[in-house]
Amino acid sequence: MNSEQTLRELTNAIVKGDILATGHAARRLMEKEHPVTATLDAIVDASNIVNDLYNIGEYDRSNVTASSRATLAALQVLDPQLSIEESKGIGKVVVGCIPEDALEFDMPVASSVLRAAGFKTINLPRAVTYENLTSIASQNQCDLVVLLIKTHEDDPRVQRLALELRESLLKKTLKVIVGGNLEAARIYGKYGFTNYFSDLGDLVSKLTEIVIKEQEAR
Repeated sequence: MNSEQTLRELTNAIVKGDILATGHAARRLMEKEHPVTATLDAIVDASNIVNDLYNIGEYDRSNVTASSRATLAALQVLDPQLSIEESKGIGKVVVGCIPEDALEFDMPVASSVLRAAGFKTINLPRAVTYENLTSIASQNQCDLVVLLIKTHEDDPRVQRLALELRESLLKKTLKVIVGGNLEAARIYGKYGFTNYFSDLGDLVSKLTEIVIKEQEAR
């Protein structure tokens, strides 16, 4: 079986929530020294398929949970290679989710994609508040924040955080990129966040652009 077939097998196994088959496919790709970014693309494709199936009612919560667990199994296999890529030290990013990532799925996938691109990621371990966000960013000497927003633009949690972050955003002591749903562009425009991303590839591009501009300004 060639690498392209194994990538398809990985995607299908995650969609089905088959943890055993997912682990086997991920390990075969690692053994073949297949690029970790291509493997992550297959994982992201699977997560998009699962989200689509859930949105049209073909998958229920239990299906999504099974696929989430399969995804985490694949990411665990990739972790040694992700650590190598992350050590390149392009930049540091704090990652949070509103509301809290109950399935522990969206944040690990986003963090893994960022690590593969050379970013050191620090995941917020609990619900996002102004206090814990700014504290962790300060402790890690990090001014880049990614917020996965899985709710609507008028959610009080989003409104409150945006209001509390307003001064930091205006002074550019924190740069906050939002995404994770179809309302990301509106949320960015309405609350004055630094930018928004449409998908994880777009996120990597925009974070890299920010880091390059910061380096050039020094």
